[in-house]
Amino acid sequence: MSIQKKRFIVNLILVITGGLYIYPAQAADTMYFSALENSGPQEVAKLVLREAYERIGVSAQFKPMPGERALIESNLGRTDGEVARISGIEKKYDNLIRIPIAISRLEGVAFSIDPDLSVNGWNSLKDYRIGAFTGSKFVERNTRGMDVDYSPGVKNLFSMLERDRVDMIIIPYLSGLKYIKDQSLVGFTRLTPPLIEIKLYHYLNKKHLEILPRITKALEAMENENRIRALRNGFISELIK
Repeated sequence: MSIQKKRFIVNLILVITGGLYIYPAQAADTMYFSALENSGPQEVAKLVLREAYERIGVSAQFKPMPGERALIESNLGRTDGEVARISGIEKKYDNLIRIPIAISRLEGVAFSIDPDLSVNGWNSLKDYRIGAFTGSKFVERNTRGMDVDYSPGVKNLFSMLERDRVDMIIIPYLSGLKYIKDQSLVGFTRLTPPLIEIKLYHYLNKKHLEILPRITKALEAMENENRIRALRNGFISELIK
């Protein structure tokens, strides 16, 4: 058993035995989750969650909103949880409980108009002008001291590339792929290899402890069936047609 799953079980035991006290919500036929706007990895996570919750008789619905607001809403219980986030957000948003099965992943990659640009780790980017999402923590952490222009929205970033304001943009691979497909864009190249890969996890607000074992079991079953991988691969296949 992984350390993450052990921590999850300990947290659950504490809640059941009174180590934490909350007022549980009644089980619902429909649950609403905070979702990041225009995010490819979140679209994969939504596919996974729709099926997982359907397996336990619940309809999963999603409310798109900006990143920080999404966390505030889910932590306060105004939504029922987060679609998918990196591990560790529960340290700051302590009303959220992470389910320890990765349901999506973020591949941080560079897109450029120039296919000959060389990318081999973060240090290889120091001589380039870089564009990235405002609030993109994985970019901020790894590009300190570099020439980075932050902008909200994937549309703005691709526009920066077209106007030669930056040499490359660093965004989640699936977000870039989805935008290129949706807008029928040509002339943009994904540079390889990826700069970073991060697992993403589903979070529930603590008011839904009664459903926690059931949705955990459903996601574990999907993982063992390779269903999560199949949904991701299917999503990518649709984008590259």
